[in-house]
Amino acid sequence: MMKLVLVFLTLSAVSTALRGQSSPISYRFGGNLLRDPASTPADHDFCHVAQGAGDAGTPVAAEDKNTIDSTSDFVLHGVPSTTGDLRRTRSNDVVSMWHRVDETQPWVLLRQLLRPDLLQTLLVGLMVYSAPVSPDVRARFEWGRFAVVP
Repeated sequence: MMKLVLVFLTLSAVSTALRGQSSPISYRFGGNLLRDPASTPADHDFCHVAQGAGDAGTPVAAEDKNTIDSTSDFVLHGVPSTTGDLRRTRSNDVVSMWHRVDETQPWVLLRQLLRPDLLQTLLVGLMVYSAPVSPDVRARFEWGRFAVVP
């Protein structure tokens, strides 16, 4: 079986403050999403890794989120900046999500998910997310790389 490695060295910066404010506003992220193409609004199946503004306890965070049948769980990981690199790998049924501060630092595994429900062919792309009503968030993606590793 082939090992599909989706490597995203993508997230250069996420601006999470509302215009005119200097502090981050909660739950504003930019990152990458892996999604079942058959998902519907009533039955979401996806996972994402992102970074930006978390919550009061983790104001600057990398987030990994797992959604099965529209039920989600997520983990906020404190990071030093809203600027950094994100990576996702998939090997058979295991999806791994990674973060690093920059190319001089080692990758840190955020979480591994067992996802046997995900199809062999998936939608993969960039995402920007804002939980508050005012979606004033910007993400700048420098580049992305996709690779299949035998």
